[in-house]
Amino acid sequence: MAEQTKRKGRKTVSDRVFLEEGAKQSVSNKLLAERFEIFMRAKELEGLRERTLSEHRKHFNYLLSFLENNHPKIKYADEVTTEINRDYVYYMSKEKRLWDDHTKASCQFKTDKKGLSPFTVNIRLRTLKCFFKFLFDEGHIPNNPASKVKLLKTEQDTIQAFSKKQIIDLLNQPNQRTYAGFRDYVLMLLFLDTGIRSNEALGLKKWISIMNKR
Repeated sequence: MAEQTKRKGRKTVSDRVFLEEGAKQSVSNKLLAERFEIFMRAKELEGLRERTLSEHRKHFNYLLSFLENNHPKIKYADEVTTEINRDYVYYMSKEKRLWDDHTKASCQFKTDKKGLSPFTVNIRLRTLKCFFKFLFDEGHIPNNPASKVKLLKTEQDTIQAFSKKQIIDLLNQPNQRTYAGFRDYVLMLLFLDTGIRSNEALGLKKWISIMNKR
């Protein structure tokens, strides 16, 4: 009797297959957009800046728009394949009309020119790579459809750096006895020491607050 009871408790091959299929379905039951919200919450907890989070969301919406127009049947994260990601890269670099996803700019800079620059394509592709890597690492999808998609080749930056004399001449221009002159001098030092961009420097609220109290 004990042996019979033990046998009844064992799972047959068909039982295991059924359970595995059920597990796969439970992993895939969230829409692609829902997976993205999970990704965004995780990145917010990691302390990403608001601007970076905004870029992730904007680039994801570009992907959604592409899928809706070119692959309308794709609804779930595990349905996005490597081929679809490559198709998206090709679309951005060869077929996308400039400014067509910028409402105001579309009217102001209307053009028939197609294809984003390799730099722009790579920026958007990097955020998508980050998204799909997160889904794969966290077990939301069985494989990473963006891991084999390579960035586009870009031309090397040929801009020459300032010479020491040019830097000294620039720093001597602001009149440090005035508020505006001292502000510009500090900003120039910040640019030279950190390589920070102008919009990033202006986003330093604490620094701006200190300067406004002078």
